[in-house]
Amino acid sequence: MSISFTDPLYLWALLLIPLAWGLAALAPRALPPLRRRVSLILRTLVLASLVLALSGAQLRRSVDNLTVVFLVDVSDSMPPGARQEAAAYVRAAIEAMPAGDRAAVVVFGKDALVERTASEFRRLDPLASVPVSTRTNIADAVQLGLALLPADMQKRIVLLSDGQENEGNARSAADLVAARNVVLDVIPLGGGSTGLDAQVTSLDAPDAVPLGQRFELVVRLNATSDTTVRLRLFGDSQLLFDQAVEVPAGGTSYRIPVEGAEEGFRRYRAVIEGAGDTRPQNNEAAAFTEVTGQPRVAVVTTKPDEASALVSALEGAEMKVDVLAPNALPQSLEALRSYDSIVLVGVQAPDLPAATMALLPNYVRDLGHGLVMIGGPESFGAGQWLRTPVEEILPVDMEVRPKDQQANVALVLAVDKSGSMGRCHCDDPNNAGQQQQRRESGLPKVDIAKDAVIQATAALGSMDFVGVVAFDSAARWALETQRFPGLASLEQAIAPIDANGGTNIFAGLELAEESLAGVDAKVKHIILLTDGWSRAGDFKALAERLAEEGITLSVVAAGSGSSNDLAALAEAGGGAYYPAAAMEDVPQIFLKETIRIAGRYIIEEPFVPTLMNTSSTILTGLPLDQPIPPLLGYNGTTLKGDATQIMMTPQQDPLLATRRYGLGRTVAWTSDLSGRWAEEWLEWEGFADFASQMVAWSFPDPASGDLR
Repeated sequence: MSISFTDPLYLWALLLIPLAWGLAALAPRALPPLRRRVSLILRTLVLASLVLALSGAQLRRSVDNLTVVFLVDVSDSMPPGARQEAAAYVRAAIEAMPAGDRAAVVVFGKDALVERTASEFRRLDPLASVPVSTRTNIADAVQLGLALLPADMQKRIVLLSDGQENEGNARSAADLVAARNVVLDVIPLGGGSTGLDAQVTSLDAPDAVPLGQRFELVVRLNATSDTTVRLRLFGDSQLLFDQAVEVPAGGTSYRIPVEGAEEGFRRYRAVIEGAGDTRPQNNEAAAFTEVTGQPRVAVVTTKPDEASALVSALEGAEMKVDVLAPNALPQSLEALRSYDSIVLVGVQAPDLPAATMALLPNYVRDLGHGLVMIGGPESFGAGQWLRTPVEEILPVDMEVRPKDQQANVALVLAVDKSGSMGRCHCDDPNNAGQQQQRRESGLPKVDIAKDAVIQATAALGSMDFVGVVAFDSAARWALETQRFPGLASLEQAIAPIDANGGTNIFAGLELAEESLAGVDAKVKHIILLTDGWSRAGDFKALAERLAEEGITLSVVAAGSGSSNDLAALAEAGGGAYYPAAAMEDVPQIFLKETIRIAGRYIIEEPFVPTLMNTSSTILTGLPLDQPIPPLLGYNGTTLKGDATQIMMTPQQDPLLATRRYGLGRTVAWTSDLSGRWAEEWLEWEGFADFASQMVAWSFPDPASGDLR
């Protein structure tokens, strides 16, 4: 027996005992001598006990009795003779163990089972436990053995195995044994055979796939040395794949595309055959997949003809497709959940009801369903999706952030607020003879001009500059040129603009020019909105100065003023001229003009996509070993940090990107799927599979648990 301390530094406190005695000797002697001595002894014992407790005093008694846990490998890699040898070894050791010792037995393959708990009984019955024998997991057996060891005896683990581990990490388990001060002995069995062993390590399949969807089965193979085997894959009883494959020492994997052709549970088997294989027991693996019912997709578009190729591809993949106008999309989550995915094709944000748009984040994030946006001239940033709930959930941001961090656009909107802008514009601005009058349902032209300002900024990014100058007889800033301040600040700045006074176009343009001259941006542009003309000012000299300073000028005519003069001014300013047939057209004209001068939301040039992630299931089975057809254009966007880029453009802009958002998934394809940009893709032999697999990727994950 011995004593030890966990914190011996506390023993220095024992020096307080003589001090306590000295203090007791000096104290007044109010007690009788006997009681004084008893009190001192008790205080000494209390102080000593406290110090010993703080120092972690421990009494150790040597234990001679031993518990041994035998770990017996009965996996397929163990020849029958080796298993018999292991059982005989354990039986002899148990019969010979000294009195008081105990023995436990664990048999293992892929899993570990307790054959016998720790016992002093000196007889071992024939091994009866039957673990899964197709794998060898030594680590699990070691951990189970540790759990069987008692705390009050010496401990030992004896491993009897051929050491051919193919699951778990035996080295880490051995480190754990050492950390617990347990002795680990290894008895190698199996004769160290060097014969060839090729095996199917695993067959991986998704838990569930929709009817008609293509997916991949992953077959993992291993071998003790380089070899060639015949790999066959069965779906139920049907042969799906039969081919000779190479299996290097150390293992490899093969991805085999299949299709969920029939509803119900499907059993897949991978089987190999190889010359010289010494252990055929591990040459097969199985997996199960549930093929669910026909998926339902909503294709939302204002131009069904542009979605026809996509719809045909989806229907060819056994999907039920509803082609809907934006206002026909359900406006409740309960109705939306009947669709596995929603695909937006050429839809502008204002086309989608606000109530439906607000539900889409919940539809994806909480219900686990999918959303796909297809590009085009009226999609992504060009479709006013910037700063919307839909942008929040997609894999891309609508704003195209310049890589050099320089502002792309500096835009000043020069808005006429003269008295005539207080009337409703109802007629053709090129017909000066028509009388202007207010319609009952009409708005003052100045209010429509404010809406146009808001629309124009829908295409501006956070690094761009914007300014609003309002002019009548004089020009004043509604919003001085600055980085885009956000929609709320912009609306607040332009709200006070009202119609009164005369018309001094020159003053408004001159103020805009002065502001833009000091801004560092790639594009500097002025959009002038007016319903008339003023002679005051040297417009020719102004146009020349604008050209020298790299500033362009476009004009939107919203009235019956001098259309010829306004058109000439736009031409001299290097911009475009827009005669608004109706005042209601002005907001869209402003947006169109902003998108045009920004030049980043629509990029029209031929290019061949660059593949970034060929392992994506969207690309399963596509003829990627052949040249990919070119595309003629795409929408500029910026990839989000948590998105996966599968294809990109030569300018490193995202072309095909995916993202997991909450329980659901979203996809962005920034080119179109019609004849304008993707004409050759529509004729490509891989188009139908590509389009259907892109949409199918967004379907609910079976793990999300959503039931329709």
